[in-house]
Amino acid sequence: MPKPRIDWFLDHARLRDARSRVMAQLVSAFRVTVAHLDTGYNPKHVGLPRGLLWGHGIDFTVDPPGNDVSDPGVPEPLLSSPGHGTGTACLLAGGHCSATGEDLGGVPFANILPVRISDHVWHLWTSVIPKGIHYAIEQGAHVINLCHGGLPTRSWADAVNAAYEAGLVICAATGDNFGGLPYRWVVWPARYPQVIGVAGVTYAGKPYFNASYGVGTLEGNFGPTGDMGNVIAAYTPNVPWAQCRLVTNGQLGGYVTDGYDLDGGGTSGSTPQVAAAVALYMQYWWPTLEKLQGWQRVEVVRAALKASANTSAHDVEHFGAGCLDAMAMLNQDPAILAPTVKKLIPSEFQYAFLTQQPGWPATVEGERRMLQIELTHIALSNPGLWEAVNAWQASGAVTADPQFQTLRNAFLTCRNPRPSKALRDLLMS
Repeated sequence: MPKPRIDWFLDHARLRDARSRVMAQLVSAFRVTVAHLDTGYNPKHVGLPRGLLWGHGIDFTVDPPGNDVSDPGVPEPLLSSPGHGTGTACLLAGGHCSATGEDLGGVPFANILPVRISDHVWHLWTSVIPKGIHYAIEQGAHVINLCHGGLPTRSWADAVNAAYEAGLVICAATGDNFGGLPYRWVVWPARYPQVIGVAGVTYAGKPYFNASYGVGTLEGNFGPTGDMGNVIAAYTPNVPWAQCRLVTNGQLGGYVTDGYDLDGGGTSGSTPQVAAAVALYMQYWWPTLEKLQGWQRVEVVRAALKASANTSAHDVEHFGAGCLDAMAMLNQDPAILAPTVKKLIPSEFQYAFLTQQPGWPATVEGERRMLQIELTHIALSNPGLWEAVNAWQASGAVTADPQFQTLRNAFLTCRNPRPSKALRDLLMS
């Protein structure tokens, strides 16, 4: 049996065929622009996207923001992801790859807007992600590739809503874990309905998660099942990962000019594939998509992804709408899809669990938002509470239901984190 190509993901997702079809008709001056929000780049690597817009790059990790989007590539003991941006950029739109003799990226002709937002991929309520999204809107990008995530904030929701209205399609990773730790479910902003969340599927077409692996293996986040409606899966792990800087005997060396590891993984390996497929679709159908309202353009792209997805596994829990098929996606005519899509309501935190409390009407708007966010953070930090809250709300139950009293007491007795006085007062009202 022949050994699989190292760029096998291009064939599994049918990106190789799709990009050939689109590149064969690149006759107009229009070029799709993908904003790439990540850790920056190895400026010396020959496999970087040819369309990397260095002159428009911005670094939000410094104050004031700078224009140098180079990745320092310095390993730190906690959370840092050196070289992450180089690896994802090459999967998204990488040029000639010495290891294959072909372009590595799914959309190598695209303009790539470089936005450096962090040294790591896990964000705890930071303001940097929304800054990156708003910058992408200002620069007229059509797609966002975002392999970062964390817990939700109001500013994240506001930025996602703004992108949706502008017609900017956000493709965001569902997140990763080690044997279920520290967090196994889909992270934000991938969980916002306006976003296209990207999960993982293996070479063999299996879920990218196995509880028996334990904490030593990186795996993809998924679920709860009710939150997988905006998710699609693409292929990982063991995808090519462009190298950043040499490290010899613990000593940091220079930037690598040409080199790849074959251990790319996580949903950071799958997200660029979906972003590339979306970019190919928008390039191919732009004369039609350009005429649509912003939100409608996003929904048409989502509808095309869903209609073309490979659903042979029938596994909504892990794959959401199915597995990516970029070639089949190109066959989805946006003129036919447009009349069928509906606009989503803005993303926000609004749980009936709080709004049915007697003291809720007395709270002011700003306080309401903070209480909703606090409730979400507490629920996400305590196994079982998140499902319990959503199950109670989905059931249509009211505060008189005994389950409500159980939930209320569970929140009141939480210790990590402990509810604020304002939340405790509301729950006891």
